[in-house]
Amino acid sequence: MAEHPHNRIARRFWAAVAEGDAESIRDVLADNVSWRSFGRNPLSGEHKGPDAVLDYLARIGEATEELTLTLKGLFAGDDGAVLTYHARGKRSGRMLDMEYVVVLQIDKGRIRAAASVPFDQRDNDRFWN
Repeated sequence: MAEHPHNRIARRFWAAVAEGDAESIRDVLADNVSWRSFGRNPLSGEHKGPDAVLDYLARIGEATEELTLTLKGLFAGDDGAVLTYHARGKRSGRMLDMEYVVVLQIDKGRIRAAASVPFDQRDNDRFWN
């Protein structure tokens, strides 16, 4: 069975995030991309456009002393892809050890919308606040 094209796009995106490669991330984002990060913390909200999404992703790295993201699963279909990952981090004496889901809507080979959801919203907010 051939790999779904959205699977390749999601893997390319994940590899670029893991490497901190902003240019490669930008290459897979649609010009009108919207990224929604749920919660009640400084990183929450909707980030519209490639520059805002790149700024959001950079702020995650800048706000942590240590951060390790481990891809656990990637599932693709005709409308997009879903990534599951484990995050482990340290920030201002607080520890993060949590699972997340990112839902990507993909159209014409580009990510046009994304939503990032932690498995435990309260713990996620405690870490980022």
